[in-house]
Amino acid sequence: MDMQSLERVKQQWECAVDSMPQFICLLARDGRVLRANRTVEQWKLGIDIKDAGGNYLHAVLHRGCENSRCYLTHFADRVAAVLASSKHVNCNVWDPVLKRQFLIRAHKPMPPQQERASLNEVFAVVTIDDVTELRAIEKEFIEPTLALKPRAGQQRRRPNDAEQVHSRVIDALNNTPSFFAMADAGAALYYLNPAGRALLGLGSEEDVQGMRLVACYATRASEQLMKSALPTAAREGIWSGESVLLARDGSEIRTTSLIIAHHCGGQLASYSVQERAMTEQLKAEEDAQMKSSAFADSWSEAMPLPVFHKDGAGRYTGCNSAFARFIGRSKDEIVGKTELELSPQDFAMDYRDKDLDLLHDPIGKLAYASSVAHADGTVRNVIFHKARLTDSAGNPAGIVGVITDITGLK
Repeated sequence: MDMQSLERVKQQWECAVDSMPQFICLLARDGRVLRANRTVEQWKLGIDIKDAGGNYLHAVLHRGCENSRCYLTHFADRVAAVLASSKHVNCNVWDPVLKRQFLIRAHKPMPPQQERASLNEVFAVVTIDDVTELRAIEKEFIEPTLALKPRAGQQRRRPNDAEQVHSRVIDALNNTPSFFAMADAGAALYYLNPAGRALLGLGSEEDVQGMRLVACYATRASEQLMKSALPTAAREGIWSGESVLLARDGSEIRTTSLIIAHHCGGQLASYSVQERAMTEQLKAEEDAQMKSSAFADSWSEAMPLPVFHKDGAGRYTGCNSAFARFIGRSKDEIVGKTELELSPQDFAMDYRDKDLDLLHDPIGKLAYASSVAHADGTVRNVIFHKARLTDSAGNPAGIVGVITDITGLK
């Protein structure tokens, strides 16, 4: 490759990195930032991208902070200690200065083709995701549901104010128009609100204690619940997608599902389940999306690059043959699955986070560098180009993406 081509690839690479919503930087062995992307400016930290290089990460993110106990003060030392025995490190942290919840990842860089003795050699690639809004949504939903967990022997000893809070939460859930249930770690129900009872055709006084959660679902949805939804929620904390409830009279109700797993002392304690019946409008939109997916399949087959599309819940709705060959799966194995069911966990979490960012991004387009496990067993360096799909009302409905393999260019 000639110098002009190399420079063009370099510019495209920098453009892709700068377009990513995460803060990304390269750290030298002495803990100083070598380079950072333009998120440092978008976060309005009071520092230009050209001034980030040469500063410690603490000085870049916390300008003027003199707290010697700040978690960023010895960040590089702690990362170095972990990376000495591992390829990467992840941590969730509340930043008291920026008032944001961060998901911080640090990875060892890919080894260069030729070793260089420079003291400023890159020793870690650091990415910082702002997950403040996501954590706030989870907290708003999880904390009230935890208040419903029965505690044997404690009901009579609760203070009056706690009983009032508990009563208000019960009242709110009892008046929620959608299905809401809670089950223990073994998926046995101990609460089902009136809307859920009505949807399933259960009596208002009928005892649901010990009833299996899986009994609320149609056969194909119950298999999904046990094999995918509950295990994913237990592992990742949350699962969302589409499902099908089964009423007592045999009728099926298509729903959008949200399952949250609650842990106590590191052990799975219970599940909260919310199901919203899909309206006729949603069904019509889904039918339109299926037709659109079929059309997309026809033209994407002519493309040599791997092409895929997903619904709003992150499930693959289609792909071309190039994509299937690239990851070593048949189309039947891909469609209907999520990244967590198809890709290595580290990769899948990164793909999921990027997709969530894109669904709520005001521009609706995203290009970024990443890695993909190839069918031949190798890890390929790629650039994802993704765009958000919307429904007739302009709401996020899914994602379409194209993969460019740049392994040979590095």
